[in-house]
Amino acid sequence: MPENEGIISREQIRRDFHYILSQQPDVGGAKIIRNCLFEPPNIFDSNRRRKVKAEFLIVLSYVLLMVCAAFNFK
Repeated sequence: MPENEGIISREQIRRDFHYILSQQPDVGGAKIIRNCLFEPPNIFDSNRRRKVKAEFLIVLSYVLLMVCAAFNFK
């Protein structure tokens, strides 16, 4: 009997993990990014669009101000 019989390979772990994630409808890169950037949806009004989080708008405005300042100092 081989010594490594009880050891699971990384490839098998990766395949199993990919299979588990593909079975979950609300797990994915786009949904994770969307949840980080937007407020949670209103459960009482399903037709209303999600609002952008204030933290993201503040960081984005600082980045834009730094870019504008960098071009003005050249």
